[in-house]
Amino acid sequence: MTTYAHHWSATSIVGTWPTGAGSVAHRVTRVPSTCDGARARHLAQALDRLSEHLWYAYTTPGTDDPDAARLVSILRAPNMPVGDMLRIAEDRRDEAAHTVGRLLAEIDDRGCREAVVREVEAECLAIRSAIAGDLTGRAQQAVTRLRHDVLACQSATAHALLHAVPMGSESLFTDVEPLAASVAALEWLGAAVLLTAQFDRDASAVDLLNHAQLVTERDLRIAIALLDHPVANAEGAVRDLLQEALLAAARYFVGSADEHLDEEGETDGYGSRHDREISTVLDPLEPGRSLLEGIITGIQSLFEVYLDEITVRERPDPDPRLTGPHWAEEVRQRFDAELRDIVQTARL
Repeated sequence: MTTYAHHWSATSIVGTWPTGAGSVAHRVTRVPSTCDGARARHLAQALDRLSEHLWYAYTTPGTDDPDAARLVSILRAPNMPVGDMLRIAEDRRDEAAHTVGRLLAEIDDRGCREAVVREVEAECLAIRSAIAGDLTGRAQQAVTRLRHDVLACQSATAHALLHAVPMGSESLFTDVEPLAASVAALEWLGAAVLLTAQFDRDASAVDLLNHAQLVTERDLRIAIALLDHPVANAEGAVRDLLQEALLAAARYFVGSADEHLDEEGETDGYGSRHDREISTVLDPLEPGRSLLEGIITGIQSLFEVYLDEITVRERPDPDPRLTGPHWAEEVRQRFDAELRDIVQTARL
């Protein structure tokens, strides 16, 4: 979502949105001299809330796309108090727009109102673009939000980026929605496991990742959790880990219904002593990014195992001139090419 702030020294309301690699800022409107700082901050807060509600259309299936024309009409003619009475809109997006509109009415500056109208129209356009799978421009902020489904165009973009750079690039984090990127990357991680398995036919995928974790001294818990997941398909495993992270962030507990009583038949007021807080291997604050990073780290770590094994077999001479950076680059290109072949064959 776009977040807003009052830039008091520039007497402006500014908006910022994330891109997956830092945030972009722009000036929304000039704050008129008749508007005090507290009211300007309230306007920024109300715009925050409106943006948050509007972005539900992107993350929540079945939600109607934001109606820019309707919102603009509300901003220009919001429900105003009549005595002690105030009509509250049932739709939370409409009510958020009414709140912004009432603040604009209090500020009573045409230039400020029209600038906010243009801002809301731009936000609605960005959301519609993101829903359609176009994450360019302002819609790029969608790369920090989690969808409930994988768009075919986003999946294709993720695979194209991985085909170009199988061990991951920044574009995977800045150009693709995290669910689609993670599902695609998990397929490439599976290919890396198959490629590395040639060196130990008896090892399972988890065994190979545990070995890679020892060799590289990297944290591969996320990759291990995915490949050890009972759900066989990539999208199901990714969804479950993300859902677990969201529940952990919300401080949910799990417990058995028949264990809610202690020895005296009473609870402790917080559920049961057998209840446990849901834990996650992901960062609960940035589950999408941490999941994708974990998968990419798994691919990179398996390459290091591949490099070691190929070097032992083909360059047993310890002469550093034979096993230096040029050799590592040659092996990386071979690793990338073989990964592409495995993924392409699997997707035919």
